[in-house]
Amino acid sequence: KTTKRYAMKITIILFISILLFSNLVTVSFAEEEDDEIFENEKQFQGSNQPPAPHTAPTPVETGSSAYNKEFEDDERPNIKVMDPPSSETKTIEEPQIKDAGQVAPPVIISYYLEAFYLLMMGSYAANYWLGKRKNDEIAKKWGDSMKKVLINQFSKCGEASEGFGVIREDSNTYRIKATGRVNCIGLQAHLKLKKREDMVALLWDFVFPTNDTVTIDVLLNDASMENFVFAAVNKREVLKFKKNNADVQKFASSSQVLGTVSALGEVGELGPALLTKEILEVLSKNEKEFVSMHFSDQNISSKDYNKSMQFVFKVDTEKINKIDPLYEMVIRFIDSIVEYRLSRDGKAKTDKHRKQIEDEKLKEKNAAQHEAAQQRKLEKIQKMKQSMSLEEKEAFEEKQKKKELKKRMKSRMVKA
Repeated sequence: KTTKRYAMKITIILFISILLFSNLVTVSFAEEEDDEIFENEKQFQGSNQPPAPHTAPTPVETGSSAYNKEFEDDERPNIKVMDPPSSETKTIEEPQIKDAGQVAPPVIISYYLEAFYLLMMGSYAANYWLGKRKNDEIAKKWGDSMKKVLINQFSKCGEASEGFGVIREDSNTYRIKATGRVNCIGLQAHLKLKKREDMVALLWDFVFPTNDTVTIDVLLNDASMENFVFAAVNKREVLKFKKNNADVQKFASSSQVLGTVSALGEVGELGPALLTKEILEVLSKNEKEFVSMHFSDQNISSKDYNKSMQFVFKVDTEKINKIDPLYEMVIRFIDSIVEYRLSRDGKAKTDKHRKQIEDEKLKEKNAAQHEAAQQRKLEKIQKMKQSMSLEEKEAFEEKQKKKELKKRMKSRMVKA
């Protein structure tokens, strides 16, 4: 949990940092351009600023001259005389004459941010093409390696339309099928590679490395294998494996350490019986590549088939043939699992576990049916009430209350 939280924090910090960087670059470029334009315009306008207009002082009349002027105004007819324009009321705006030799400075425009975005888009497209090509090359090598093992063990290898070829399911998952062999219905192998075409996934993988893995599912007939649950897991993967497999949590009560693996079985006899000396030698030589093997009758690989075996291995893309001994081990288990039989006590224990599971499923089924019946009954009562009058509703509710009281009385008498 702490690792996931730390990874999430790192991702959020990186994302916020990229956004802040892009915004800061945009703002800094815009401010520099505005400052340059403002300074240039200020210098340009300062050189052509006209002088302020001169205003003369207004004379003030005093004494007898003011009195005579008022007397003369009373005797004269009411004729409005326009005063001459003064420098106080009207100023003549002198046109600004620009210097013919002075030119406005050019505006500098930068495209650093656009270039950064184009660079990111180009690098993402190049990484997508190169990563996809790399995954296809690895899948082709893996297909050639699997062909050597399967071609002599199965009558039909590959898809009907493609022949023996690797089928690409999505950008980083590839599939091979094989059918036509005794003791099993068929085999299906999935190669799951890193998302090399995704730049974000590559950065995530750089912080928290993942592995390229192969998952092989072998579907078995009901008569091919006894009813039990068994798993052999790399010691470092035990907790994660238990968390992801409900049947192991429910049935595998026995735990043993055999060689380099942890054996989780429904009964203690499964580990020593299935993990023979030869198998343990193969697992010890490929300890870094081996992840888990899982045998179960609880639909782990397909809903249509109860019994199956599942193997998970890590793949070294530089040495793709290194795990060929593990592929041969899978073929060996197809035959040995048919021959293995539980002891009387082990079979009794596994049968008891399955009977308990069947009883629990039956109880859940009955409870679901009872709940559905109650729901239908309530819906029927609601429809009846809608067509009743007020008096009929009251009488019906009284009747229902009496029935409930009788049921409670009967249940108390039975308990007593």
